[in-house]
Amino acid sequence: MKSSALLSRLLIFLFAIAVVACKEEDGGEDTPSSRILGIWTLNTVETDITINGQDYVTYIQALDNLTEQEKQLFLALVQAELENITFEQGSTIEFKSGSNYEAKTPDESPETGTYTLSADGKTLTMDPGTADEQELEVTTLSNSNLTLVGTDTDNTTDLNEDGTNEEVLAVIQLNLTK
Repeated sequence: MKSSALLSRLLIFLFAIAVVACKEEDGGEDTPSSRILGIWTLNTVETDITINGQDYVTYIQALDNLTEQEKQLFLALVQAELENITFEQGSTIEFKSGSNYEAKTPDESPETGTYTLSADGKTLTMDPGTADEQELEVTTLSNSNLTLVGTDTDNTTDLNEDGTNEEVLAVIQLNLTK
């Protein structure tokens, strides 16, 4: 009887060791830094532009110093700029161990760099410590879904020529899948 109880404990112990060993072979624990590794494909890009806290269309339509034709031209220029920041379908980014990444866009040369991911998985910094540094908020990070949000504020331009610079806030959300 003692030998079967000892054998049962030994089997449980060996099973536990096997589970831990398999987990280590699979990349260790399920952490944000392990979940981000791999090739992510861009699915959708969402943009939100505000000027002085208003949606850019509302802001432009409310300008008194522009004719309707000028307003339409201004809106067309903003829309063209938004189209310039739209990423191509089929674009990918691969996060590699060692904090390196490779971003690929169809018909363009790959871009490479480094990244850091905060321990809590909420902040992704691309190219830290360089002129190209970009901090992104990680709103979703699972084994198959990644959502990144980038925010940029510019208050260096007087859009309506009233002597005061407007605050332009651009929020871009990238939705990716593995």
